[in-house]
Amino acid sequence: MENMIITIFVLCDELLKALNIKEDPQVKMTNAEVMTVGSC
Repeated sequence: MENMIITIFVLCDELLKALNIKEDPQVKMTNAEVMTVGSC
């Protein structure tokens, strides 16, 4: 289960980097973290 969550996070993070989506400086949780929680 832990490996699946890490894999989903890495895929989301790489997707966001590939799409050149930037984080707001005020965030407390990254976009990749939000996408990971929503996917599980």
